[in-house]
Amino acid sequence: YERIEVIKGPQSAYFGRSTFAGAINAITKTPGNEFAGRVTAEYGRFGTADFGVSLEGPIVEDKLALRVSSSFYETGGQYTNSANPTVKLGERSTKSVGATLYLTPSDNFSAKARFRMWNDSDGPDAGTAYGSDNVPASFFNCTPGGTAPLFGGAINWICGGVPETTPDLIAMDTTVTQAVADMISGASASVPYILGERTRPDGFGLERNALETSLVMDWVTTSDITFSSLTALHQDHFASVNDLDRRATEGLTGILLAFPS
Repeated sequence: YERIEVIKGPQSAYFGRSTFAGAINAITKTPGNEFAGRVTAEYGRFGTADFGVSLEGPIVEDKLALRVSSSFYETGGQYTNSANPTVKLGERSTKSVGATLYLTPSDNFSAKARFRMWNDSDGPDAGTAYGSDNVPASFFNCTPGGTAPLFGGAINWICGGVPETTPDLIAMDTTVTQAVADMISGASASVPYILGERTRPDGFGLERNALETSLVMDWVTTSDITFSSLTALHQDHFASVNDLDRRATEGLTGILLAFPS
């Protein structure tokens, strides 16, 4: 970015809706009139890699400049699914391409058009649930007002700080069983919705395809009054498949509330 502006107070007249309390204006760098390029590469633990490349330069000297860029980021995940030690949790991947076109046909007019699209393809995230059937009884250290039966057991609570999660408690379903595959593909009659073709994950995790376009035009009059136009179009298509109960229960069978166990 060239700079980031934090503007306090209502800004709806200039930046549109949802800016009643203020706006954060991220201003991207303008392509230069000299040919230049940049390549970045980073490596880290857990199979983390981050690559980026950008090229810019004039198409018409002092009139029209262009920048194109692309990036790729991935990490293999740093948590082991204790229910299936061959699976890593927290895997993420992002691919993106973008272009910026800067037009200055005269000294008092400029236009900057920006395009960016990207794909997020994430694996299952890491998490756990503190339930009486999957954590040690010592976690539940408080029984206010005595106990009462609940599904054949006793109500208990956690008082004070929540105990730290241990690696053996990070366990969840990540195997694509036939029931899950039918849900993703829309073949399951018990599931009242079908995931979109553009954003259909191939398993547990997230799939996103997003697009950002914007056009900013500025015209300065002879009286030094600036007229500005801001136009943008954003699209975000995503879908995710997740194990909401955070427990390794994929071996169970049956239907509950129209969903496969």
